Amino acid sequence: MTTWLEFLEEQLKDPEFKREYDTLEDWYQEELAQQRALNHDNKGSASPASDHDASRIAYA
Repeated sequence: MTTWLEFLEEQLKDPEFKREYDTLEDWYQEELAQQRALNHDNKGSASPASDHDASRIAYA
């Protein structure tokens, strides 16, 4: 049985796939940074939904 990592390594040999994967990785890291910033801004709040910027929260 092929593991996810083995599958990914095989797919990354394709230059087009790797380019798209790398692009999504950059996007993903930006989203994580935004979530961390929102989490930091909301410290002490009852919930993120109580914040007026709650519509910006990204769920992964």
